[in-house]
Amino acid sequence: MFSFKSLVNNLVFNTDDNNVHDKDHRTKDNRIDFISAACHYNENTILNRNGELVQIVKIEGYASNIEEYKDVREIIRQSIIEIAECLEVSFWIYTVRKHHTFDSQWVAKDKFSDELHEMYKVHTNQEYDTYVTELYIAIVTSHLQENIKSLIKALSFKHLKKIHKEFLCQKFNVLDKVTNNILDNLKCFHVKKLGLLLTDTGNYRSELLEFLNYLVTFRHDECFLERKNNAYISSKYKIDMGFNTFRITDNDSKKLGTILGIKEYLGLSSNAINICLQQNCEFVVVEIIKLINSKNVMKVFKKQADIFRISGDQKLSQVMCLNDFVNTDNEFGFCEHKINFIIISDTIQMLQRNIVSIVAALSVIGAISVRLDLSMEDNFWSHIPGNFPFVLNMRCCVVKHACVFAMLDNFSVGALRYGKWGEAISIFFSHNKPYFFNFHVQNYGHCLFMGPHNSSMTVLINFILSESRKINTKIILCDYSGKSVIFAKALCGKYYRIDYKANNNIFSFYPFNIEDCAMNRNIMAGILRRMNYATKLINDEEEKLINKVVDDLFAIPIEIRTHDKISECLSVLGQGVNDWINEGEFSHLIRSGNSINFIEDFIGINIGIIINKPKCISVIMYYFFNILEAYLDGSPTILVIYEAWIMDIIFLSKDEFDNWVHRMGQLNVVIIFASESVHAMTSSKTIGYLNKHIETRVFMPNVVTSGQLSMQTFGLSRQELNVMFQISEHKSQFFIKQGSTSTVLKLDIKDKKEVKVLSATRESIQYMYDAIKEKGENVEDWLPIFYSKSI
Repeated sequence: MFSFKSLVNNLVFNTDDNNVHDKDHRTKDNRIDFISAACHYNENTILNRNGELVQIVKIEGYASNIEEYKDVREIIRQSIIEIAECLEVSFWIYTVRKHHTFDSQWVAKDKFSDELHEMYKVHTNQEYDTYVTELYIAIVTSHLQENIKSLIKALSFKHLKKIHKEFLCQKFNVLDKVTNNILDNLKCFHVKKLGLLLTDTGNYRSELLEFLNYLVTFRHDECFLERKNNAYISSKYKIDMGFNTFRITDNDSKKLGTILGIKEYLGLSSNAINICLQQNCEFVVVEIIKLINSKNVMKVFKKQADIFRISGDQKLSQVMCLNDFVNTDNEFGFCEHKINFIIISDTIQMLQRNIVSIVAALSVIGAISVRLDLSMEDNFWSHIPGNFPFVLNMRCCVVKHACVFAMLDNFSVGALRYGKWGEAISIFFSHNKPYFFNFHVQNYGHCLFMGPHNSSMTVLINFILSESRKINTKIILCDYSGKSVIFAKALCGKYYRIDYKANNNIFSFYPFNIEDCAMNRNIMAGILRRMNYATKLINDEEEKLINKVVDDLFAIPIEIRTHDKISECLSVLGQGVNDWINEGEFSHLIRSGNSINFIEDFIGINIGIIINKPKCISVIMYYFFNILEAYLDGSPTILVIYEAWIMDIIFLSKDEFDNWVHRMGQLNVVIIFASESVHAMTSSKTIGYLNKHIETRVFMPNVVTSGQLSMQTFGLSRQELNVMFQISEHKSQFFIKQGSTSTVLKLDIKDKKEVKVLSATRESIQYMYDAIKEKGENVEDWLPIFYSKSI
């Protein structure tokens, strides 16, 4: 794909320096003496001027959701241990924390969703200062060792060039093998090897050079593949070294920084280190690891272990982990390593505050830090991978205790990208830290929402639905209280109100004009069973009778399948079906054909009035939920069911419910089961059916229920239950559990005008209809009038 042979020949083995850079530039900037990178060896590899090859692996913070939490530093350690016998590679490990404003790739959809997203983006940017943590692992090979024989071989340039090419080829094979092993071990995270990107203009951007540039300038600049020495990638910046502070400036801005050297620290607690790294400032932790011969290390530390054994101070010996150094089975690899903490700020005052904050955090975990001064410049340049001449004061260590600060955020963060539906639906915050909400944990997307009346549960659900519009979701909402009617109108959706009274009803459906197929026969049998027997169990004879009626109905050609002929067929079932035929109580619902347009992007159905008519709601919603499958094409769809305990009278067995949920999942449908009645939900059969299907559980404040019951029915631990009971409605908090992780999040928009749309009241519904009456059905016309009336 890439032709680097001529590039290498010209840039590395060409003897004419004028082809690389002019002499005047070299006299003005001696940066080539400090930056080790020379050129690209191939797409994913940098060649240093001393002959080392470098590949860099990146692990993105917040990138993807891990079903089972895994400690990234343990995986990196194990990867290094696996190749410990190979002393040909060294590692530069970077934990980079930088300021980052999170903003999803919003695509304009409709007036209300666009305005709501923009309002929330501005609100979160003003309210929260957010940072992202990323990990980079640079793998560096050793260079060609020179000796007396090399001087003789150097007399022939052709022979010398052949030796170097063969050496680089051999080292590249070793490097690629080690890097691929690390990639394979870290595949549960979103990890990639940095390389080249082809731009729209036909040029190649180098991710490797961009990262090396960041290590020098702490800025993100585009670096393109050019025919010149890579040491000049940061030439437009001026670098000044003070006593214990450095400054990088350009025409527009400046960055100030300092370096803290970390004395020998084992870092046994990953949770403590993770908390330490959650600082509201930018920094880079650099750990350099050079593999060494185990025998030499064991000889040195065996003497030290003997002294401790003679003194009897076994406690200090355990703290220093001397047994790992003198372990005779040679289980662990050994290395020399050092850790530096680079703190970056925009002003000297901010730098001083950040230094105090980080030193205090390090002292809490028992890490002793020293601010570098005389050796600061050497340490600054040592952070570039492969810059061995500037690496000072390395200490021996067991690899199992290395990679101390190689951490990603291991608290609940959700997944920013790479979910089943792509980018996160929305962003919430937990203790000023971002949480990226996705419906799916791996392949499961169904959710349970619980919250009492006036708990802002409707606001939260409709906010998530609005944010999901960026991925073109189809939304189907079964409303109970009418709180979503304004929201449906604002999203240009269709909202239907079902009434069992003929004079008040504008909704109708016609379940008998469907084509003859196995699926439709099952639907028809289910409808007839509910029409005649409601929720009662039926025997074999009754089931045979239903199947016979189904046969009779499908024997009538669909074009002459009139209401009278259908009534005649149904009459043999018994008295139970009388409510649906002739002039029965519910017969008006099936006389006029289907009033629902299933191809709409937003469909709302208000079932509140028929909720007390189990026989009616059972038939209508069973038909609706099943016939819906015929109109779904696999694109992202969200089905919201308020007061989900009604599923008890819609699906009459666990198998029937399970099969339907499974089919919905296969059609890429996420089902949100919601309820404002905790008692009705916990006493329903549905809650028992749900646990195997849902991976996301959301609880609003003041969900009152017994502790033991909540633990059993909602799948919460005692600790999670205690946290849930403490969340505050005043602070707009809610409790979420996704998979095995849980946290408390916040949606604080209660003072925003858009809330009036997200959750309606009787008064605001009247304002909406008044505004529509004044300005017409166009949302852009009536929505401003509605705001003016409701505020």
